[in-house]
Amino acid sequence: MSGFIEFGGNDGTPEPFSGGKNNRFKAKEGESYRVSFAWWPESDDSIDMDATKPRFVGAHRNYIQGAGYVLNKGAEYTKLAGDPPKMAIATIIVVWPTDAQGRTDKTRINAGDFLVQPWVFSESKYNALQPTHREFHLGNHDITITCADTQYQKLTFSPCKENLLRKLGESKKGKGKDVYDSIMSQVTTISAGIENEIARDLTLDQVREKLGQSGTAPSDFDFGGDDEVDDMIDDILDA
Repeated sequence: MSGFIEFGGNDGTPEPFSGGKNNRFKAKEGESYRVSFAWWPESDDSIDMDATKPRFVGAHRNYIQGAGYVLNKGAEYTKLAGDPPKMAIATIIVVWPTDAQGRTDKTRINAGDFLVQPWVFSESKYNALQPTHREFHLGNHDITITCADTQYQKLTFSPCKENLLRKLGESKKGKGKDVYDSIMSQVTTISAGIENEIARDLTLDQVREKLGQSGTAPSDFDFGGDDEVDDMIDDILDA
């Protein structure tokens, strides 16, 4: 098992992912952003924004100097990193253009001036989103993200009255449909490599090679089984 777990949506069978690298969303101090969650289960020729939750993928990872963020697959990875792993979660959002007062700029949206981005964040931020989602379903409402600290991504969330992506998805023709189709095409591309946005899935030998070390993993090394990975995600699924 890879160590990546997809959840949310309607908790159906996860789809496979392949490589890719994208410009991740990162909020800046003092700025606010209006976003729509854009990664949902598929429904006919569209997406199911009435699903229980948007789709997410999560995994435990470590940052290892010289190797970057690496998927943690057991104790030897923790030993190499020198710190316990942390859960990271990813999804895909649309960041809408707004003016200085936070109002959506429809002219810029029609011109394609919006961003479809992977968003990688901590388990604590996922949990902070849950009260908003329970009261204001993310398929019906956008959220405003306000950043108080760039380095540590200290964010607060507040709901918007409506969901712009949903409104565009209800457009049957014209510019609204063109914008929606463009967004969905980008979501498909990003989702194909979203695991790589969280961490690189490297063997111990590959990590050691990047660190300039040699040797192989012990033959009795335990990479962890399904139960271990399921335990990682239980708290998130129950949130």
